[in-house]
Amino acid sequence: MKSISYVVLSKGEPQTLSLLQHLFDNKDFNDSIILVWDGNEDSLPPQYEFYAEIFYHKLGYSYAEHRNSVLPMLKTDYAMFLDADETLEVEVLKRLKSLLDLYNYPDLLIMPRINYVLGLENNMQMARKYGWHVTGQNIIAWDTGDYQTRFIKVGSGLKWIGNLHERIYPSAYHTSVIAPHSIHCAITHIKTLEVQIKGNEAYMKKYTVSENQGIH
Repeated sequence: MKSISYVVLSKGEPQTLSLLQHLFDNKDFNDSIILVWDGNEDSLPPQYEFYAEIFYHKLGYSYAEHRNSVLPMLKTDYAMFLDADETLEVEVLKRLKSLLDLYNYPDLLIMPRINYVLGLENNMQMARKYGWHVTGQNIIAWDTGDYQTRFIKVGSGLKWIGNLHERIYPSAYHTSVIAPHSIHCAITHIKTLEVQIKGNEAYMKKYTVSENQGIH
């Protein structure tokens, strides 16, 4: 049976503990959980260490560098990267290995992400302001699937590129598969409208227009 490292990136988001507990309760015996903590040892809540191995790395300017920093320490066959405000529903988590088998163990499995922005239904002017494609009452960007390059074969040489909206661009020597555009294969991403707007405004101040558009 293939093994997976579930890598969680956190800077103290309130969802972090519940995500670690969820992964711990539903992972297979040969899987591992690694928390990439954007801070120092003094700022780490001690209960996190029960659920995950801790890797310390400051985010700095580049999200790609932040993700890539943990790659050398991974010892499993695959790694699934999640931000602290994301999760995998139990059904999705339980079928990851069957997806690998179905697609003949690719170097990269590209998965859709469903983005819930709680409170959006009463503030559609914000969707127009930021150009969000609303595809459900509280959902943005599901029309395209918002596909993410988060599930990779360890040791494949794949790395993220880009300071913001970072992506993996597999070469011709890598095998990659796009999972179906289905909630049964999707990363779940939940934010409040307030957090979504705050993040957008911070990105617009810190990063260039091209970086905000995901142009690498």
